[in-house]
Amino acid sequence: MDKGTVIITGASSGIGLAIGKELENCGYHIINISRHPSPFENMTYDLSDASQLDAVLCDLLAMFDEEKIEFLINNAGVMPIKTDSLELFEEVISTNLRPAYALSCALAPIISGGIINISSVSAKKCASKGDSVAYGISKSGLCTLTNYLAFKYPELCVNTILPGFISPTNLVPGETPQELINTIPMGYEGNVNDIATLVSYLAVEGKYITGQEIAVDGGLSL
Repeated sequence: MDKGTVIITGASSGIGLAIGKELENCGYHIINISRHPSPFENMTYDLSDASQLDAVLCDLLAMFDEEKIEFLINNAGVMPIKTDSLELFEEVISTNLRPAYALSCALAPIISGGIINISSVSAKKCASKGDSVAYGISKSGLCTLTNYLAFKYPELCVNTILPGFISPTNLVPGETPQELINTIPMGYEGNVNDIATLVSYLAVEGKYITGQEIAVDGGLSL
């Protein structure tokens, strides 16, 4: 049964890919917006580029002129392992926050279900010494975006998920170091399917949940 269309940014790998597969199994049609191909319908754009972001907004508004989008899932993100600088800040914000803001504000009037933002526990605290200020700010911005959109559009369910250390993911090369796993109260890192299962629940069952920040981190944020 076709439950409608879900748009996911960055669904070509990692958490986004797992979310897409889970929702596809639930009967949703998935559109991936990314620079890279996925098993789903693809719209190939670099969302960090302002002109391409404008172009994809125009295309989406034309595509859904007479029908609704069920859910928008803002998942695309980068976590560069670099020293903080203004250049890094602009790079991270242009990928992690600006597209989510632009897509959410433009598409909210034609969304029937809701918006789910994939943030990070780094929005609330430094998860490791390697965390950059720019990354934390970008993920905190997604939480603020969620709160405002939930208030402005009470007919939608707008929530944020805050993953902890999740594997496999394309954000950090290699496995999570044991010294970081040791900081997780439950003692092990999560899996992309832990995030996908929660997204599926919010989309299918979470009709009275909005404006929430839900950590999936094994207790890391405690």
